[in-house]
Amino acid sequence: MWRNRLKALIPLFPLFLIGLIPLLWFKPGFIASGHDMGYSLDPLSRVINRIFIWSDTLNLGSDASFNIGAIATYLPEAILQLLGVPIRTGQIIVFMIWFVLPGLSMFYLLKTIIDNKDFPRKYSLYFLLSGSIFYSLNHYLLQAWFVALKQEISFVIVTPILIAFLIKIFTKGDNFLLLGIIGAFLLTIFNGTGGVGIPIVAGLGLALIWFFIYFGFISFSQKHRRKNFFACGKFITVLIIFFILFNAYWILPFGNYVKNNYTAELNLAGGVAGVSSWVEIITRYATFDNLLRLQGFSGWYDIENHPYSNILLKNPFFIIISFVWSLMVLTSLILKKVNRKDKVFIGFFFGLLLLTIFFMSGTRSPLGFIFSSLLNIPGFATIRTPFYKFGYMLWIGYAVLISYSFSTFIEKISQINFKRELFKKIIKLLTLVLFLLLTGIYSYPFFTGVFFKWDTPLSTMVRPPQYSFDFQKWINEKKDNNKILLYPRLQRGRADQYTWNYWSLTPFINLLTEKSVISDSIFLSKEQYDIVDQFYKVIESKDEKKTISIADLLDVKFILFRKDVQTNLDDFPVSYYENILSESPWIKPVYIFDRWVVYELPKRDGYKFLPLDVKQAVSYTNDVTNLDKFIKLLNVNTIVIPNTVDTEKIKTPIDRAVITAECNFCDTDISPPSFPIQKSNMLSTSPFYSFLRLKERINVKISGTNQKKTSLMAGYALRRIDEIKNLSLILSKTENKFSQSTYAKVINETFADVEILLDDIYKIRSIEILNEPINYPYNQYMESFTTAMANETRNLSYELSHSSEFDKKLESIYEKIEKLRILGNKNFWRTSQESSLKFTVNIPKLDSYTFYLVSEDPIEYANIFDENSVKSSIVLENTKENKDIESSDPNLGFNYGKISLDKGTYKVSVNTPQYKNLLSVSNVDIASYGDPSYISPTFIKPNQKYLLSFKYKENSTRDTKISVTAVLQGEKKQTVASKVLTPKKDEEQRIIFETPNRTREIILGFNYSDPRNNSQSINIEKLKMHQLIKDPILMLLPTRRDVIPVSSTIFPDLQKHNPTFYAFNIKSQKNPFFILLKQGYSEGWRLFKMPNKMPLKDCTNIVCQATMQIYTVIKGRELEKSNHYMANNYANAWYIDPNNLDDNSFLAVIYFPQIITWIGFLITFSSVFIVLGSLAIVLIKNEK
Repeated sequence: MWRNRLKALIPLFPLFLIGLIPLLWFKPGFIASGHDMGYSLDPLSRVINRIFIWSDTLNLGSDASFNIGAIATYLPEAILQLLGVPIRTGQIIVFMIWFVLPGLSMFYLLKTIIDNKDFPRKYSLYFLLSGSIFYSLNHYLLQAWFVALKQEISFVIVTPILIAFLIKIFTKGDNFLLLGIIGAFLLTIFNGTGGVGIPIVAGLGLALIWFFIYFGFISFSQKHRRKNFFACGKFITVLIIFFILFNAYWILPFGNYVKNNYTAELNLAGGVAGVSSWVEIITRYATFDNLLRLQGFSGWYDIENHPYSNILLKNPFFIIISFVWSLMVLTSLILKKVNRKDKVFIGFFFGLLLLTIFFMSGTRSPLGFIFSSLLNIPGFATIRTPFYKFGYMLWIGYAVLISYSFSTFIEKISQINFKRELFKKIIKLLTLVLFLLLTGIYSYPFFTGVFFKWDTPLSTMVRPPQYSFDFQKWINEKKDNNKILLYPRLQRGRADQYTWNYWSLTPFINLLTEKSVISDSIFLSKEQYDIVDQFYKVIESKDEKKTISIADLLDVKFILFRKDVQTNLDDFPVSYYENILSESPWIKPVYIFDRWVVYELPKRDGYKFLPLDVKQAVSYTNDVTNLDKFIKLLNVNTIVIPNTVDTEKIKTPIDRAVITAECNFCDTDISPPSFPIQKSNMLSTSPFYSFLRLKERINVKISGTNQKKTSLMAGYALRRIDEIKNLSLILSKTENKFSQSTYAKVINETFADVEILLDDIYKIRSIEILNEPINYPYNQYMESFTTAMANETRNLSYELSHSSEFDKKLESIYEKIEKLRILGNKNFWRTSQESSLKFTVNIPKLDSYTFYLVSEDPIEYANIFDENSVKSSIVLENTKENKDIESSDPNLGFNYGKISLDKGTYKVSVNTPQYKNLLSVSNVDIASYGDPSYISPTFIKPNQKYLLSFKYKENSTRDTKISVTAVLQGEKKQTVASKVLTPKKDEEQRIIFETPNRTREIILGFNYSDPRNNSQSINIEKLKMHQLIKDPILMLLPTRRDVIPVSSTIFPDLQKHNPTFYAFNIKSQKNPFFILLKQGYSEGWRLFKMPNKMPLKDCTNIVCQATMQIYTVIKGRELEKSNHYMANNYANAWYIDPNNLDDNSFLAVIYFPQIITWIGFLITFSSVFIVLGSLAIVLIKNEK
């Protein structure tokens, strides 16, 4: 018997041999890390941290409901670490296991197929090996292994097995209950990392739908199959039920997160329209011919230095091989003398293949509007990359059909009469070897590991220096919860990049530790980014007070300075950042790990770095984006909350209400961005044109919001204009009068369509704009449409053969465009001249407000403005009230005095005096092909914004260039701005630029060369240059009120049980106060008064902590949710009135969704225990 079992395992030997391929990837000292690899270098801590759905590891804290399902993914590495296996060795072992599993799963599917038909045993080896090896070494897995993407690899593994289960039940009537439970277990292990991987289920879902359509048709034509078909439905029911039970630990919290955040997350992606646009981008190479050749990966075409695509796409040998796979699939349909069972399976997998191609191509296929329509179904919009979410089904179909084709070819060889049977065996063996060689050669990157080098020299296989692991040991041994700031800030694209070729949007330190690390990564919300960005700026400004204050706000105690970062900026080498720290004596180095140095920030007197703190005063503001600019005005022990909340009930008087407004479009080009112009791909003379218009009408009807409707209609209006252009071109070349009349009629009809679209847009916008705030982004979007529409219509008027009828139509369209433009302009309030800065201020309540104009840097009035000109003033457009400046201070800005304002939104203009010209010359003559002219302005400062303006008169602007060059310390030069003159005459030209750090001089260069006008010169006149107020902020302060004194208290009994559970004692507080939790704001954070008698105390293990949390929620008393505020633009604050509490009350801050998670874990463990226990009982009974 053992010999038979051993013989049965022989076909698996090549697959296990393939599983050794990852050994070729790991050179000595190298590990898999970087880009989207995401492999933790402390997997055990990662698994423990994933148990909690609030993560305080990355930045300022965030909900991690979508990550908890990754526990199953990280578990193998965590177990290996627990057993003492080194991290690198653990990675190799896990990679080998995951690499061999796809081939084994396909082997199981193919084995299931041949077990259900009269397949000659002598050909089974060829059938099994050809498909399994092809499936193991395919390009879909190749792109996944570049970052070891377990989301995709999981379903590459589990999907063939689930299809095999369905085939077993349908053909043999196998036990659907047992297979359903086994399938649920497999999906629990290979769950695609949980909530994050849900979109990848799309391919499996497509396969299941097709299975029931296909085999449902067969079962209703063959009555004896119906019972088994219904058993397949029961299998899916069992699979879903037990999958939910086994995965309740992540399904429940993820479902709760989606319920509350799906719409917001979809809007962040640009809504359905944004998703649709992204689908078009990611699938633009997913043409049917590419997909049939198993190509079409966007990265092959978009990445300039792609490590292997050029060979696959351009080498003739590899191009021929790409056609071989398609031919083999077709061969399976044509050459095989199939029996009924063969026809059933071939038909199923071929149909699945065609369906998959349709969905992989997204919106590119002729029926792409169906996919676009599906995006409006809730949840479907998560499939932003259909090529990858459905792609694995294509390779499953190909693997099965290639197995049929190859075994058919072997069968044909067997039918040839050879003189000696040995020749036949040798030829069949050589054919198998040739197929395996062809598969291996076509997938050669697997053997070289070149796919890891995604942008040379950057790679996802790197060799981190030893000192990084020394730092890891130090930080993981620390018992406190202090946050650490990465410095220098992240570089290119807010990514973490090192000289040893690591690059990723995930900072490397976040792979080393689960401790709290702050950086300006892309994972920050806008509000969080603003305050972290301020922190970096105040550090670099060497402002001790601001640095300490923001460190207090963020609870940052340490700075990790990394000398090995790759800045990619010659002007800001690592030494520049090192000098900043060395020139800030209050920031002291405390630990040195070779090229990584840990600096410690100073502590305020009597202050401890604590994640939970008590505050006695509150300020409120509508914007904390510029908190560092007015932090000096705030009480030391103050928090800042938005003025959108009701502060009237706060018994502690407000220390200072701060209302801020950023300048609208200051120092920016207010010309609208370019609008995407849709080109016509079909004219109204086409017989299929009616289908195009039907598709457009359907898209508008199902688009949902009015913004989506108007966006679609705007695009269609531009498409109609392009159609008219093409029709007019045909008309101009047509000599037949009847044809001319026909085309003229069609053009008039298309003009009428444009008019209808513009009228419909106006009707919608005239209502929508009434409820939109000033400078609403969508209004700017529509402005770009009217600009594009006007330009395209103007271009059309040049190309269109003129007739009175056409001219009337053009005039009508111009009028409608202008009507739309005027409608939009009513809701704009923007700065068009630096002498009149525009602000929009939201006043929360009636009060007398003092107006200040402040800036990121001190505003030195005398250095910027001509003091002999008129004074600066402010004008309130709503009330026409005008106030001159009362005083100016470099640090506090301009003070315009008090104005009494009622609640509401106000348009404010800040009129500045005449700016001081920094140039000594006002005119420059530049000879064509002569030496360039250079001017150096005076009184230039680093890190400041300047405006250079001038006019000119000339006949040609060819190769006329103005450049601004900064001379840095050390005589290094850097071009900071340049402009080629436009052909317009007598119009003011403007160049706004910012001087780099370490700038000591600015050189203005004027160069003119025109081969047509060698003797003509160009005259630059009215040349001016002046400093601008950098990032001006309008700040309003109401009348200051006294603050009730509260004794300073730091809670000595503060306990952080876990990232979602804090407990403390308030100790006989007399006056109202605020509790501040320095974690990202979420309504999920709730404050409870703990029960007087707790069953457990001083918990150190997770089970005990979970019990305490649940008991507190059930038996404790939740304090009013209305007393919960966002503080400091990111944190959580609760207003506490001690009169409502006992003298010695214990309070707990709990992230409430964690309670849902604990319930999920309880369901998961109970279900697994019951199922395994039941299985054990059955096995014991069977043994007896």
